[in-house]
Amino acid sequence: MKENKTAALSLRLSADLMQLLDERASAEHLTRTDVTAAALRAYLGVSSPSPQGDKLDRVIELLETIAGAAPQRKAAAPQRQTVPDKPEMQRTTTPPNAPQRTTSDPRFQAVDSEADALIVSLTQQGAGLADIAAQLNAQGFRSATGGEWSRSKLRDYRHKLRDAGLI
Repeated sequence: MKENKTAALSLRLSADLMQLLDERASAEHLTRTDVTAAALRAYLGVSSPSPQGDKLDRVIELLETIAGAAPQRKAAAPQRQTVPDKPEMQRTTTPPNAPQRTTSDPRFQAVDSEADALIVSLTQQGAGLADIAAQLNAQGFRSATGGEWSRSKLRDYRHKLRDAGLI
C-alpha cells in the first residue's frame, strides 16, 4: 500500500459552517480538504505537520532537486553552421503570347504580356491598386489562378514584376 494513499469522504455541512470553511481556506490559501483534514487531526489528537507546511516542504525539495540537477548557468548555444550560398534557382515561365522572363521566385506565374504591359503602364502613371485591378477585370484579364484581380493579388503580382525587372 502506498504511503500517501488517500480516501474520499462525503460530508454534509450547514451553509454557515461551509461559509466559514471557505473563508478559512481562502484566507490561508488552502483547499477545503486541507482545512478539514487539519481540523480532524486536531480533534483526533493526531500530530502531523500542517498541510500548508507539508506542501511547502515538498515544493522546496522538488526545487532543490531541480536546481541540483540543472547546471548553474546556461551553456552557450551551439553555433549554427553556415552553408555556402547557392545561386538562386532561376525559373523561366513561358505563358502564351508572353516574352520569356527569368525570376528568382519559382512560384511566379506570368499572366499575359498585354496584362503586364497594362500594369506597368498604369503603375508608371501613378494609378492605385484598385484602379489597375478594375482596368484588368474590365478588359477581361484574369489572374494566374484564373480569378478576378483584387488589390492584394495585384500588389503581390507587381512585386513579382519588380523582381523580374519589368517595373
